[in-house]
Amino acid sequence: MRKIAYLFTTFPKDSETFLQREIKVLAQNNELSLGLYSFFRGKGRSFAGCPLYHMGFKDWIKAVWGLLRMIFFCPGLTGQGLCRIMVNPPRSLTNAGEQVLGIGFALSHWSTFRQRPPDRFHAVWATGPATAALLLSKLTGIPFSMEAHAYDMYRRGGDCLLFSKMRKAEFIRTSTHAGATELVRRGADPGKVHLIRRGLVDFPPGRQKTSRQGPLRLLSVGRLVPKKGFHFLLDIASALAARDVDFHLRLIGDGPLWNSLQEKICKAGLSSNVSLSGKLPMEEVWRSHHWADFYLFTGQVAADGDRDGFPNVLGEAMASGAVILSTGVAGTSEGVQDRVTGRLLPFGTPEPWIEALLELKEDPEQQESFQTKARHWVQQNFDAHRNAGELGRLHRTFLTA
Repeated sequence: MRKIAYLFTTFPKDSETFLQREIKVLAQNNELSLGLYSFFRGKGRSFAGCPLYHMGFKDWIKAVWGLLRMIFFCPGLTGQGLCRIMVNPPRSLTNAGEQVLGIGFALSHWSTFRQRPPDRFHAVWATGPATAALLLSKLTGIPFSMEAHAYDMYRRGGDCLLFSKMRKAEFIRTSTHAGATELVRRGADPGKVHLIRRGLVDFPPGRQKTSRQGPLRLLSVGRLVPKKGFHFLLDIASALAARDVDFHLRLIGDGPLWNSLQEKICKAGLSSNVSLSGKLPMEEVWRSHHWADFYLFTGQVAADGDRDGFPNVLGEAMASGAVILSTGVAGTSEGVQDRVTGRLLPFGTPEPWIEALLELKEDPEQQESFQTKARHWVQQNFDAHRNAGELGRLHRTFLTA
């Protein structure tokens, strides 16, 4: 059985249930043995039957000792690393912190991995986890693979060491065509880049065909951060209210924009139409998906360049049977095809969204067509068993080579 050390920034994390679903499927692979490593927070000693390790205070003491050893025994590698950081410094404090986490983990676990070596390191993100994988690979000679997604490539210009990591990784997994194109544009070998989407382990039952009267039921789910465009979502709600459209919008999520969104709801007089629910258990989120007639995704490119690839919440909404209205940012149009699986609409102008909602409200046949084709797309492209199986085969291919 081949051993893979899976490296995460934080695991498990409530806002990254897609990773938990994928690990649960990979853990069932009898040819792979996963060890899970979380650099910052997370909880538990195991997950899906795989051992789960969390970096703690003692590891940081070991990291200092590891740094001294590397300076003494590997001066060339130390100098090379310093040069790379000086030539490509982190573009933000967040990215700097991610590099520190990755380097600290590598230095603290260097001896452990030399004594009990895995067959490969796999970095789930191209930030801190891939920094750790790159350094550990140089220190131990063990190969590594990595993943790179929208956050890794776009936020404040992307990870500072992305190019170096792409050059040394045996393969790079990304989850959208847009991401694959961007990686190649940034210098990745096209032969190394593999498009493997995320997915659902269990698909909810299909909806019964019903013609429902009453208020429009609208839903949006996500972290309350700028790239989700939730202030524009409230502009759409205000425009609906101005047109005397009867509706209720349920916004589920938590994050730094909570106060400003709540204030906007109150100032716009939307308290009776919009509920800001905060973070809810996944069971409640699924119930909301089935409650909703329409799912609105208002994602945008944030001021710092951050954006979504293909948001996992969109795949979940498409599977649940809600009709999708979305912006076309980044990889969303790979699943939401205009007038085929949903509607693609411009960011910043509420009127097209209002017209689309009113048009669809009066056209149940078009709604049903979108729902059927959207569910077919997610069944073909957003199945965790199929996609994690493809990732597992990719691991085995390189481990056998």
